[in-house]
Amino acid sequence: MLNPEIVKAVVVTSELTGSTLSEAGIEAMVEHLSGYPVAIVLKALHRCRLELRGGLTLGAVMDRLDDGHPGPETAWVMVAGLGEDDSVVWTDEMAAAYGLVRGMRDRVAGRLAFVEDYRKRLADARQEQRPPRWWASIGWDAAGRAGAIIEAVERKRLTEGEARALLPEHEWLGGSQPALTDGREAARSLVSSLTRRLMTDARDEEP
Repeated sequence: MLNPEIVKAVVVTSELTGSTLSEAGIEAMVEHLSGYPVAIVLKALHRCRLELRGGLTLGAVMDRLDDGHPGPETAWVMVAGLGEDDSVVWTDEMAAAYGLVRGMRDRVAGRLAFVEDYRKRLADARQEQRPPRWWASIGWDAAGRAGAIIEAVERKRLTEGEARALLPEHEWLGGSQPALTDGREAARSLVSSLTRRLMTDARDEEP
């Protein structure tokens, strides 16, 4: 069943981007997009209105769907500068696409190959409505390893438990732990701080 909100958004986006979609083309696009949450599709179409310099295509909309999978260009930025010492938290699709271009000297050719392969894998994942599976590839650089894992926790790509399993104890205590403190620990810290302050104020007021 075609979602009327998506139909309207596709028609408006087509007009604003100067696209010449046929009625059958619009229907086919809406039918495909109606399999995703409406809010995600509407946001993607809004981005198309702001970002597209060419005609509206289904691929352009799919690249902008915020379903947890990074878009092709975002995924490339995340892996483009990786070296042997670097750690990265990525998805199965990103890792597989990167495996095809790893070691390529030509950066432009590498990007094109990565984006093409990743886009195919991403389309399959979305067709199957398969959410991203984030996991860490660990490099030799300890500082970069901790930073990559902490960022992944902050972005909800790894759980705190997964992060603790990946970081050695000395790295965790050396600076990673505060960034990964959960809400209950933060609350206890705040209560403790306020209690000490109140006790200090009470002693200062004693005659």
